[in-house]
Amino acid sequence: MFLSTSGLNQSYILKGIVNATVKRTLKAEELDEVDQFDNLYAQVQKKLENKALELDADGVIDIR
Repeated sequence: MFLSTSGLNQSYILKGIVNATVKRTLKAEELDEVDQFDNLYAQVQKKLENKALELDADGVIDIR
């Protein structure tokens, strides 16, 4: 499974469009704790991978 934030330089078959969202509400005193966002990226990555697998895809491209 691959994830890419850009397009590919070769032909590919589009199997569908996937999206994933996670959120975490920070309290005012937690705003400087930006390291808490690292876990959110991992959660989104896992969701995208699972959705791609459901479509029998090899990866996700043009992640924004």
